[in-house]
Amino acid sequence: MKRLIVILFLPFIVYSQNVIESDTLSRDLVISRLSEDTWLMAHSFPWPANSLVVRTSQNDFVLVDTPYENEASRLFYEWLQRKFPGAELVVINCHFHVDNLGGNGFFLGNNIPVYGSRRAVELLKEKGFAGTLEFLKAPRYERYRKVFEQLELKPPDNLFNLEEGLTLKYENSEVIVWFPGPGHTEDNLSVYFPANKILFGGCLVKSMASKGPGNTRDAVMDKWVESLQNLKNRFPDAEMVIPGHGSQGGMELIDHSIKIISEANGG
Repeated sequence: MKRLIVILFLPFIVYSQNVIESDTLSRDLVISRLSEDTWLMAHSFPWPANSLVVRTSQNDFVLVDTPYENEASRLFYEWLQRKFPGAELVVINCHFHVDNLGGNGFFLGNNIPVYGSRRAVELLKEKGFAGTLEFLKAPRYERYRKVFEQLELKPPDNLFNLEEGLTLKYENSEVIVWFPGPGHTEDNLSVYFPANKILFGGCLVKSMASKGPGNTRDAVMDKWVESLQNLKNRFPDAEMVIPGHGSQGGMELIDHSIKIISEANGG
């Protein structure tokens, strides 16, 4: 199939990536097909954040990180059922921030299992929106702020110990949820799909367009580089790497992230 270059114009950013096809579900939500069985979902509410969708068997799908809020989760799930009627879904939360689990409420309300670490639940209870509302005081963010002010953040319901991680097994594939160490947050997980050789680095990993570490409110800066190196060593076979925000790439994203964080730490 001939590959196209698609440029998506989302709020406050030009979001460019190589995709096979794209579906626009709302002004804020776009799903782009990366391969036969993988999709990248970008939700700009207001800042673009990534979720990864992977088909793990004929009728099974995994969503890594939810959109920011429940309406976008609903739109995604309806899209999935239109594309693959009767699809079975599980959700994985990579850390406690709203761009990872803000849409949990829809999935939990529809008996869709949501996996996450016990530490993420503790941090969510302790920190909640982790300062997100403070970033939305400007008038141009009013639409988003109103949604978040009414949003009840729901923790995952299938819990595991952070350091132990999780492996989900399917007929001909598996999903490895792994803790490389603290960085963007103290609970940031990454998810690897060996059959697809695709690594969701999450917010631990920065895009090639990133010039700095981004939101460091909950960061563990002195451990971040070590955690990135751990991730690189653990999954050397990854052919595609998905950052928490921005366009996907290869293992060069991890090297770029190491450079950015090292510079931020004065190295």
